Amino acid sequence: MILQKTINSTVYARGIGLHSGKYVTVCMHPAPVDTGVLFRYQNGRKTIQIAASAPQVVDTGFATTIGNSEARVSTVEHLMATFSALGVDNVVVEVDGQELPIMDGSASYWVFLIQSAGLRLQNSLKKFIKINQPLEVVGKDMESWVKLEPGDGFSLEFQIVYDHPVFRDSCSQPSHIDFSKSTFITEISRARTYGFMSDYDRLRELNLVKGCSFENAIILDDNSIVNGEQLRYPDEFARHKILDAIGDLYILGHNLLGNYRAHKAGHSLNQALVSALVDSPKAWEYVTFEDRNMIPSSYQEALEEQTNFVT
Repeated sequence: MILQKTINSTVYARGIGLHSGKYVTVCMHPAPVDTGVLFRYQNGRKTIQIAASAPQVVDTGFATTIGNSEARVSTVEHLMATFSALGVDNVVVEVDGQELPIMDGSASYWVFLIQSAGLRLQNSLKKFIKINQPLEVVGKDMESWVKLEPGDGFSLEFQIVYDHPVFRDSCSQPSHIDFSKSTFITEISRARTYGFMSDYDRLRELNLVKGCSFENAIILDDNSIVNGEQLRYPDEFARHKILDAIGDLYILGHNLLGNYRAHKAGHSLNQALVSALVDSPKAWEYVTFEDRNMIPSSYQEALEEQTNFVT
């Protein structure tokens, strides 16, 4: 059977927020079964709790932000993707600011941090969301779209389209992965966020990208990559979109069994898809696995590693 997990020890991180430009400290703690991912924001003497769940998503402009009437925490998608891939079901994330640090623009540091903490096996079955019926959301431009379809395991496919020299070769075909812990670590986690110099002034006017630098993003001008960085993957831009999608989908609170496909999509369409799924109870169901022969390949690693976990 596949059981729930939490982190084994408390770990800390500190870094700068991509949009706020402010330094923030993150402290992650083990949590009991069925807690889910719970953020705690300290506002003076008051502690405000925000569950990482679909109803708590309050903004998807340039990042995924969760919150309530008292506080919000933005840019949660990279950490959420890491929790999803490494199998962290329950964890408390304390923050002293309202945006998670961007680190190097990828999820690689979060992977390192969670692996440093280790994982603890918990005495309760892990739930999955199984997609039973196709679901699609189309963007306002009628060109962008996201889909969830039934399937064995969990796979993701993303196509991005830009009329830009750097993208013409790397983005000619959709990028595809069959999800697993090892696939995420080796093929997705190091893909960095990116942006265009032509958008910089407009975003600064919107009080965004105050913490953006050549150290935490791939920056492009009209013809090339400005910071002279070599891409970590030939299709790094599309792989970063897959990274974002994994994090956005984990807002559902459980790993998926199904196929995700997207074309020219982003956080807003991902959240629209999550909301559409929540509002379509016939399109999905919760499942657990007590028979090892029924466990899809995407999650076989979780079963194989359980004998090494602390209980």
